[in-house]
Amino acid sequence: MDIRALRYFLALVREGSFTKASEKLFVTQPTISKMIRHIEAELDRSLLIREGRNFTLTDSGQVLFQRGQTILAEMQQLEAELAELANLDNLQHGRLSLGIPPMVGYLYADLISTYRTRYPNVELDLVEYGGRRIERAVLEGEVELAITMLPTLENGFNTLKLDQFPIQVVLPDEPRWRDNTPLRMEALQEEPFLLYTQAVTLNERLEQACKEAGFVPKVASRSSQWGFLTAMVRCGMGVAFLPEPACSLINQQGLILRPLEPELSWQLGVIWPHERPQSSTAEAWLALCRKRRESHGAPKRLVRGL
Repeated sequence: MDIRALRYFLALVREGSFTKASEKLFVTQPTISKMIRHIEAELDRSLLIREGRNFTLTDSGQVLFQRGQTILAEMQQLEAELAELANLDNLQHGRLSLGIPPMVGYLYADLISTYRTRYPNVELDLVEYGGRRIERAVLEGEVELAITMLPTLENGFNTLKLDQFPIQVVLPDEPRWRDNTPLRMEALQEEPFLLYTQAVTLNERLEQACKEAGFVPKVASRSSQWGFLTAMVRCGMGVAFLPEPACSLINQQGLILRPLEPELSWQLGVIWPHERPQSSTAEAWLALCRKRRESHGAPKRLVRGL
């Protein structure tokens, strides 16, 4: 069976639509359909029940999806073991699948650029998922390693801490908030909260902080976009929370930013599975991450005062 066709099939099932799968794989929908038909012809059985633009899996499709994840993980392990024979300093080819949440990617653009410059012939596949989905993707072998928020919910990961940033409260510019002192979460109990979507790991940390403060937040709205959340704060719809790196990216006019007490942190790091050999391409990435950590200090902290 063509491993690429299997990868297309798994991506189709995970994404739930031909449109999303084609966008993720950077191929056309007819290409994915052709690959699926090839697998069906080879196995002499249908994998999908097509209903217009939607589909469901046949029993055979369910079996292939479950077994296919194992097969793909085994193939990646085989590639990793063979790639270990290469010297990192002379890495001339290979592939690295790296998971990275959309909210995190801009912080490590320089690291990605350094990797591409040093290893121009390595195919770098960046997969953008929310934090918890990224953890599953690493465990299932869809991606080899990932940058995400720590600590992880799942067990079974090695971790390399990269950075840690305080989280700021974003408030409307009103007289009652014009104070530079840290805010306790309890002081926000009666305020409408503008939180992140459930796919964003930081959202879990904020809801846990509210629970520890003895209340359940009154959620006015949710979004995965920092700019949209802060725009709603500016309009007086509620309060939001941003990691310090994001504070420099927003228009702060009409807003007040204050730290929390006790401090709530946004900690980021690289994760990869226990007991799964890493490819040379992944080892090269981890080597760059360790070098960056050594040069920046571990973990990195930003100075307040935004």
